[in-house]
Amino acid sequence: VYMEEDLAARGSAEAQRHIGYRRLLGRGLDQDAEAAFQDFTVAAAAGDEFAAFNLGYMYLKGLSVEQNLTAARQYFEAAVEKELPAAYNGLGVLHFNGWGPPQNYTTAKMLFEEGAARNDADSHFNL
Repeated sequence: VYMEEDLAARGSAEAQRHIGYRRLLGRGLDQDAEAAFQDFTVAAAAGDEFAAFNLGYMYLKGLSVEQNLTAARQYFEAAVEKELPAAYNGLGVLHFNGWGPPQNYTTAKMLFEEGAARNDADSHFNL
């Protein structure tokens, strides 16, 4: 934890994301979803696609922030731009349920297939 905190303080987006994940789950640090959200925000702004996905998930579920499906979609799309497999599933779920974008099973299936092609287990399940 100390090394990750030091790296995050030095500007490592990956370390900042790791700290956020630890805070979100309470692993090695006190559980604090609001602080995790801030950590993910910093890391995503620095280009970390995993942090962008985590922000999308937090907005989707309303974890420490008000549920915002538009923001969830934007963060999932940012992660998809970097081809993060889980982000395809996140976008697929939004399209499948009509949460944010209009319900579109064809688009959802295409996104699940893209995630599955990248070995995302949730995308495989959703197909």
